[in-house]
Amino acid sequence: MPSLDWHAIAAAVVIGLLIAALLGPLSSRPLAHKALLSVGFAGGWLILVWLWRGNVRLDSPERSLSKAVLVFAACNAALQVADLVIWDLVVGRGVVRGLRVSRLIMHVLGGLALLGAVLLALYNQFPDQASGILVTSTVVSAVLALALQDVLGNVIGGLALEFEAPFHIGDWVRINDFEGEVTGRNWRTTAVRTREHHIVYLTNSGVAKSDVVNLYRPDRIEATDLFVGVAYPHPPGAVKAVLHAAVTATPGVLATPETNIYVHEYADFAVVYRIRTWYDDHWALPRIRDGAMTRIWYHLRRNGMGIPFPIRDVRLTTVPEDAAAQRGAAERDSVTTTLRPLALFAELSSENIARLAAASRRVTFTRGERLVEQGDAGDSLFVIEEGRVRVEVGLRPGGDDDGSSAAEEAAFAGAPVTVAERGPGEYFGELSVLTGEPRSATIVAEAETTVIEVDRAAFASLLRTDPHV
Repeated sequence: MPSLDWHAIAAAVVIGLLIAALLGPLSSRPLAHKALLSVGFAGGWLILVWLWRGNVRLDSPERSLSKAVLVFAACNAALQVADLVIWDLVVGRGVVRGLRVSRLIMHVLGGLALLGAVLLALYNQFPDQASGILVTSTVVSAVLALALQDVLGNVIGGLALEFEAPFHIGDWVRINDFEGEVTGRNWRTTAVRTREHHIVYLTNSGVAKSDVVNLYRPDRIEATDLFVGVAYPHPPGAVKAVLHAAVTATPGVLATPETNIYVHEYADFAVVYRIRTWYDDHWALPRIRDGAMTRIWYHLRRNGMGIPFPIRDVRLTTVPEDAAAQRGAAERDSVTTTLRPLALFAELSSENIARLAAASRRVTFTRGERLVEQGDAGDSLFVIEEGRVRVEVGLRPGGDDDGSSAAEEAAFAGAPVTVAERGPGEYFGELSVLTGEPRSATIVAEAETTVIEVDRAAFASLLRTDPHV
């Protein structure tokens, strides 16, 4: 029977405690099974060495292969337990400060530790041979480094990505022609899951050399552009309002930042609008785009706006010789209908109103446009047919006679004050058309606004030909 060996007893106690912990409190950890196998193998080999060699002391080299294996098994068991403690308990299963991290560093450190365990086992039992092996391994390492330079390049690239951290696991990235969620990284590749639920494995060295766009930084909000063509007859201001209402009602579209709509191009068949909207769910982008484009179609259709497409529609019609005259007469009648109810023209005969209508024109302004500018020369009267405008004054009433300094007036001029609003059936600019005075205020459209512009020369001609007026 072998003599009492306190080294074996102490090692057995430690191994027993580790096995009890791995079968008890740590059993639910993902890495517990792997650690249990390593510790169990080390414990079983310890018993075999004790029974065979009579002791497990490692004080002096005995050139024992079984004890060399025991040293390696003990080191491997300690490494697996350390991996379990660090990864599952300290790091929290790959989540640090809310960010998922890869196991690449743990794999690399584990590989180096196992290599160190092999060297330690050799030096413990075969110190003379270990020196020769080390010299030989240097030559072998050089040959392997040349043969495995691509593999080593991927390992080094992975470590560079790990320390630089241009992205974390769970981030949405765009690398080369691939876009998707980073699902993991190992010693050779980085895995990206695309919207089609394909897993694309990109080599770490290739990723390290590529331009990486992290769509989760500085935050998850990203813009997407939609392009829609609308028929030319529809005013851009009205079209923008319809498109904005359609897109902002789409699920997944963020209220902040605000959706913006621009006139992008005057194409052959349509005015093309660029719609820039924002979202934060990258998986849902196709669904968001579909929802927005679907709602745009319905909104445009309900508002009588068409989306043209490039076709050749040949229609043979008979155009009367006086078609242009008929259109002009219809336009004059429409303008006459707008001018007739105004108190300013109450004393005019139908013939005179028709003359004014013939010399007038219908003009449309979009929201935010200035119809007239304060201080400009005035030579026309405006009658609002549709929409609304606001009247802004940029100088104190009274000009220089109110005692204000030039600096005060300049400061006030930089902050115009809204003094009135006008709507359909109202007019402005009567002083300019009657006396030719400069504009006393700035008029700004608050919505899509259509006005009838009455020319001063036509009004003056009317006064000359009819003194009664």
